[in-house]
Amino acid sequence: MVIVCVLNSIMQSNDTILIIGDSWAATWIGSSGDVMKEYAGALPHRRSSVYGPNRDGNHRLTIDQCLLQKGYEVINKSWFGCSNIDTICAGIQYMRYRAPQLPKIKLVIFFNTELSRNWRWLQLNGLQESIEANETQPLKAGHLTHWLNRLHTIQAQVLTHLRELTPDAQWAIIGGQAPLYKPEEYQWADYIKEDWRSELVGYTLPYSHTMSTQEIVSNIFDLETREIELNKYEVIRKALEKSDRFNDGVHPNHQCHQALAEELIAHFNL
Repeated sequence: MVIVCVLNSIMQSNDTILIIGDSWAATWIGSSGDVMKEYAGALPHRRSSVYGPNRDGNHRLTIDQCLLQKGYEVINKSWFGCSNIDTICAGIQYMRYRAPQLPKIKLVIFFNTELSRNWRWLQLNGLQESIEANETQPLKAGHLTHWLNRLHTIQAQVLTHLRELTPDAQWAIIGGQAPLYKPEEYQWADYIKEDWRSELVGYTLPYSHTMSTQEIVSNIFDLETREIELNKYEVIRKALEKSDRFNDGVHPNHQCHQALAEELIAHFNL
């Protein structure tokens, strides 16, 4: 399969792009475990899971593959089901050990996912702060907002470190699996897409940062909060299943990634 990008490549030797994110940005490979043949060997820094074709039988080609085909060096540090902090830390680790003689990172593309996934990262690393686990009463919606605010603050601190390691890079921030949380705090970025999922569906979907961590909401928060969040999940799920842009009912198809790649190439004059 060959993806034809509309814009002509103006590849320069220093055009290196770093991608961080979750499955919305991760490279998808076939059920045989092989990357699509035309990209074989082109992703030495790829960390990815093995996924088969979409429900329509087509493989989902992601933004990194479109950029690779156009001749850019692409370092993709995203992977399936990870948190924002997971992928930011992967970017930090890569930059720390990146050979100094290599070209500088020209662009960082950050696909944001749900803040609630950061809680899992904190738990796995033994750094979780109290979520009032000893309380005998379930937590209410106000606690959910406070909790997400705290997770966002911790994430912002980690993100600042990656920015310091990429001082010459421009940044594109994409709200993918979840809309950007406090988008006003990303005004330093050179390109912002607050809610790509809603944009692709054609209308504003419910605002949720807990959809893929439903067990956290179910186990910690009160019935009213659970019902509100569960209703959001159902609306989002049905919208994606009906859309022809989400072939697996969750992730944007390769046409969406191709269009986004072309939009970024034009915006940044790559």
